[in-house]
Formats: sequence, structure tokens, C-alpha cells
Amino acid sequence: MTTSTLPRPALANNRKFIIAGALVLAAVALLIVNGLQDSGLLYFQTLSEARTQVRAGDGRVVRINGVVDMNSVKWDGQKLDLQFDIVEGSNRMPVFYHGVMPDTFYQSESVVVEGALNRQGVFEARSLLVKCPSRYEPVVAPASQ
Repeated sequence: MTTSTLPRPALANNRKFIIAGALVLAAVALLIVNGLQDSGLLYFQTLSEARTQVRAGDGRVVRINGVVDMNSVKWDGQKLDLQFDIVEGSNRMPVFYHGVMPDTFYQSESVVVEGALNRQGVFEARSLLVKCPSRYEPVVAPASQ
């Protein structure tokens, strides 16, 4: 009984095909990861996580989720400067954002800010995402008498 073996050139071609396929898969995986990062689908930190992991002045860009303390909001419509504190339990972090205030900012349940913590401990946000209630209540006009 004889066994058939592949000639040497066929094995070399298969090996090249396998290596090429692995490279294509690696490239696709890299594109997917980069796409997730650009679309904002990657993880954000809670305020308590950020307090332990983010160092003032290190310049590292992070995303932090927190609830806005509406009593701390200061809006300068001329300069488009927005200052507020985000809170989580006893943790508090001042945030500075330059840009247009989102229309639903005052109705937000929470916000996600992306930026870096400066040396003074103020989070300088380069983007501000507002999470609004999942259900809006219609505004009812008062009944006229």
C-alpha cells in the first residue's frame, strides 16, 4: 500500500496562502479596532475610576461619565465657555468645555466628557456627549380660564 504525499512546491504554496490569509485577518482586525475607537464605542471611565487612574497634567485623553451638578453650571454664551462639576457619590470633578452647549444639556441624566485633566485638577473637555432621558414628557400648555 502506498501513501500519496504532496510534492514540495504544493506545500510551499499552501504555506504562502496561510501566511497571506493570516495577514489579511490581522489587517481586518486592526481596522475594526480603529473604527471602534473613532466611533466612540470604546469604554469610558466612571468618575471614581478616573479619580484613581488619571493624573493631573499627564495629558492623557480619557472619557469620563458623570452626573452634572446643575447648581455648578456657568455658561458664557458670548465666549461659548461652559463650566460645571460632574459628581458621583462624594466624588466631584470640575469640567471646562469650550463649544456650543448641547440643546438637551439641562435635561441630561448624565454626560460623557472626553479630554484631559490639567495641572490645576480641572478636566478640559474637547467633546461633550449628553445622555438624555429615554422618555420625554410632552409639554402641556396651561388651560386658559
